[in-house]
Amino acid sequence: MSGVNFLVGVLIARFLGVEQFGFFTLLWMAVLFIQSLQMSMISAPMMSIGPKQNNQEKIGYYRAVIAHQSIFSIASSVFLCISIIIGNKIFPAWNIIEFVFVLPLTLFLSQNQDFIRRLFFVEKRFLAAFYNDLIGYGGRLLGLFVLFSVTEPSLDTVLWVISITLSVSVGLGFLMIHKPSFDYQHILKVFQRHWKMSKWLTGTALMQWTSGNYFIVVAGALSGPVAVGVLRAAGNIIGITNILFQGLENIVPPTASRHLVLSGIAGLKSYLRKVFIFGGAAVLALAILLSIFSGQILTLLYGNEYSDYGYILVWYSMISIISYSLIPLFIGLRTLENTKPLFISYLITTIFSISTANILIEKFELNGVMTGMLMNSLIMLFVSYVYFLKTCSLRTIDENESVSPDM
Repeated sequence: MSGVNFLVGVLIARFLGVEQFGFFTLLWMAVLFIQSLQMSMISAPMMSIGPKQNNQEKIGYYRAVIAHQSIFSIASSVFLCISIIIGNKIFPAWNIIEFVFVLPLTLFLSQNQDFIRRLFFVEKRFLAAFYNDLIGYGGRLLGLFVLFSVTEPSLDTVLWVISITLSVSVGLGFLMIHKPSFDYQHILKVFQRHWKMSKWLTGTALMQWTSGNYFIVVAGALSGPVAVGVLRAAGNIIGITNILFQGLENIVPPTASRHLVLSGIAGLKSYLRKVFIFGGAAVLALAILLSIFSGQILTLLYGNEYSDYGYILVWYSMISIISYSLIPLFIGLRTLENTKPLFISYLITTIFSISTANILIEKFELNGVMTGMLMNSLIMLFVSYVYFLKTCSLRTIDENESVSPDM
């Protein structure tokens, strides 16, 4: 999925040009924003809590979660549609009304496809997840390649191609999962357990868009779509690390939960340490390679229009190393069902972003954007590490106290 996303980004950036690619990025950020809320409220809790259910509880639990997802996806898509209508009246020059149908449709399909694939991973149906991704993302790449080969592309057409391929993936996926249960009492019970961790994850998702992403939004406001296009193009290249990141996000949370159940805190920490070491070595090697050949890589993939922005890729390479270091810590905190520290780390970075973004970007332009994003990553790493160690210590004490002295 991440590999295809990388190639799709290359196609769109190369054929639409840097300015239109920047505008596409701003539109897609609306989809990603709502999908991040869906991930925080539904998918992330499911991936940590689902594997802990016994055989009698699992089917009922997943049916309730699927009901949550169905309700959320419909409501959020309607919300985006209304937001586009209102936004078009406030900013008529943007002419976003032409996306009033296709963008909410893309949102609905994208978040449901992501949910289905994660449910397959939780249930260890890896082959089903692979084929679901192959249709949704492989079909997207093929469709866009054909589109760009036979006609002059537009943003509207690009979104329609994405929606069509996702609709096939989602339709087939729904045939392969449990039917949703709309038993009010059971839905409420599952929601209450999810909410204990998702309330902080949801706050974290909201804060994420006012921390690192805030710098990109301000760059767009101050410098225009070209700046956003450059940032997204370089970010798309380092985004190939998402092949690893997404793989870990699909597999590590359920596995971490099982290590916690079977071996306690010691087993969890040992497992996450291995994840950090082996994956970190791969990310470090890739970051060094991309930094050395940054200018050549941008030119090769996107054309001469991007040739002067190799330094942005060097910044992203440094940030990717820190971003990877966060993954075991975030998953560990979610496994321990203590997501408040994630919210705290994003709260601190939000304050930092709002306080410094305009100053950094006005003074240092794109270098200011990248400086702010790097500082945010370092802040999150420090806060998450401290809280993870603290949570593990408290949990270890509880485990020791639960063991009877007579035993």
